[in-house]
Amino acid sequence: MNIRFLSLSLLTAFPSIHGFGEEKVGPCRGPGGVNDKVNSRAAIETTQAACQEACVDLEACVGYAYCSNCNGGECILYGPGVDGSCTDPSALNEPDCEALGRCSITAASTEGACGTCSESTASTQTLCGVVDGEWTAATWTSANEVWTDAEDPWTGHSHHSTIIAGTTDEASSNYVCVDANAEDHMAHCVSPVATERRSLQGSSVHRSLETYESSCYDMGVHQCECIDEKCGEKLCSESGGYWSNLCPGSCTCTPGASSPCHFNGLVEDDRTDDNCPDVCTFIPKPKPPKSSPPHAGDIKLPGWDAAMSGACRGGPQHTDKVNGKYSNTAGADGKLSQQECADACLAEPMCIGYAQSTAWCIVYGPEIHSNAVGEWTADNHEVNYISGTKANPSYICVTGPPRKEEDTGAPEKVTPYVAKKDKDGNDDAGGLSTGAIAAIGVSVGFVAVGAVLFILTSTTKEAGPIHEEQAGDQFNEA
Repeated sequence: MNIRFLSLSLLTAFPSIHGFGEEKVGPCRGPGGVNDKVNSRAAIETTQAACQEACVDLEACVGYAYCSNCNGGECILYGPGVDGSCTDPSALNEPDCEALGRCSITAASTEGACGTCSESTASTQTLCGVVDGEWTAATWTSANEVWTDAEDPWTGHSHHSTIIAGTTDEASSNYVCVDANAEDHMAHCVSPVATERRSLQGSSVHRSLETYESSCYDMGVHQCECIDEKCGEKLCSESGGYWSNLCPGSCTCTPGASSPCHFNGLVEDDRTDDNCPDVCTFIPKPKPPKSSPPHAGDIKLPGWDAAMSGACRGGPQHTDKVNGKYSNTAGADGKLSQQECADACLAEPMCIGYAQSTAWCIVYGPEIHSNAVGEWTADNHEVNYISGTKANPSYICVTGPPRKEEDTGAPEKVTPYVAKKDKDGNDDAGGLSTGAIAAIGVSVGFVAVGAVLFILTSTTKEAGPIHEEQAGDQFNEA
């Protein structure tokens, strides 16, 4: 289905709009590093011009990522609250909304912690299993709160980080990241004045409010000077600086005066409390969220190749997403187990492998995107083989689906060689892509043509779209 959320013509040479930073290689990431996905919404079949304009029009947007050859043009907007909303506003993302409830015996805030373990040091059912204890579950009552996804044609992807601090640090990627606020992930030195901050992006847009105790210092562009006569909420400067501020009562504007409360011109390492004057307020840089939980481990299904850590990738540097489909609801209980994900691959005659996390299953192979029906979503990419993985502790990648000889129309089972690891072991995406891989030959008519093996060396990192560009435990292993 064609979905176009803005009807702007494609620009042959996309110009830089004042207020947005330079394009950087790879999908955007938060302050937690290359695996820290940012809260977002995504849409497909659009242009980069339309994507940037959508960010301008969305007050909470802090930047965007774009891939011209992913899903007909894929746009991802980042920022707080852009993924959707919960009937309980205290829940800021979908997982937190669905997890709301109460425990019958403890003050546990999650269902996994509602109970007791025979080993007292284990506070959750998962940790109890790790120490081989016996878990006694209490009664968990769901709050039955409802999550509403981002409005059409957008699909929300919930993550804890809401600001952009960098990218996946790939040497090459089909995605570009454009940050709309280059300093929101850094520490700040500000005056303790009640003020409205407005970051200017061309003629608009992005506004965030922060309140400090009353004084006569502004944010560092101009200074508010105290006088006997109140000046009220007189604008200190409408232009001529990055910040636009209101002077408090009993103050007047002194355009051009220099406030001591700023980190202007300082690199990130020099933005410290010691470099912020005593009359000012130091605001530390935002803390990254806790890392995504690691995969529980390969269950070693018979006939398959050994699992690789990370999300499956293609291309000579393991940076390209592979054609396929994905789901987190097609299992018997919603999210697919590893067995169910493997079975979904075997059900596709052209499947060459799958990736699975605690939340998502992605099945890869030629034309598989065209079979995305029901609970599955298509993920259309040009690459049809798996050459390695993108570092992501939440995922495993498994190739070499076992095939019966009588399975007509199915590629026969091939055991791929394992490619040598790059000597320096370096991976700009924050981890290693190791591995193994095979492009599997397709049968023609009733005759199996065989399998073609690709041996590729590991060097770098990842890539990602909607799907993989939105998950740790959310989809998008990008």
